[in-house]
Amino acid sequence: MIRIEYVRNKIGFTFDYVDMSLSDGTNISTPGPLPISVAIRADLDLSVFEAGAFYRPSATDSGVDFLAGIRDTDVDSTLLVTPANQPTERFDTGKGFTDIYVGARYLHRLDQSWDFSIRGDYGFGGSDGTLNLMASVGWRSAGPFGMSLAYRHLAFEIDQKVEGEAVTNEFEFSGPALGFLFRF
Repeated sequence: MIRIEYVRNKIGFTFDYVDMSLSDGTNISTPGPLPISVAIRADLDLSVFEAGAFYRPSATDSGVDFLAGIRDTDVDSTLLVTPANQPTERFDTGKGFTDIYVGARYLHRLDQSWDFSIRGDYGFGGSDGTLNLMASVGWRSAGPFGMSLAYRHLAFEIDQKVEGEAVTNEFEFSGPALGFLFRF
């Protein structure tokens, strides 16, 4: 995840890029008198690029920011199903979509070194809705460096075709992030 932010007086610009690849697999047995072992593997690749602007009425480094921008998301998933002694069945889906988002964030300076921030936005357009939430605690040194510990939740719903059939897929990603800040 990479984030670049520029602010001057009451107006600022942000650019975010997130790229992740997840996979998992398991073996299950079907119920019944003759159980069959089935191996299942799922792979997911996700990339999100976000470009936006914000308005900060306070013109200081704390307070409320009103956000708006565009978020481009690309999702590719693969499901491999292998019943015992049978060929593997492969199901691939891929979807790219672009949303417009609007939201707000609030930054509160606890002192010169510590801050707390919350952000929420909602995207619409290419998806059936995207919810992005984040809370973070940050520390800044007297120089150009700092750190931030955040928790992010991103959820979206999209319509896709799988083997020619229309399906709605829901994705939710939540988890902590540790970031490093470089000011110049």
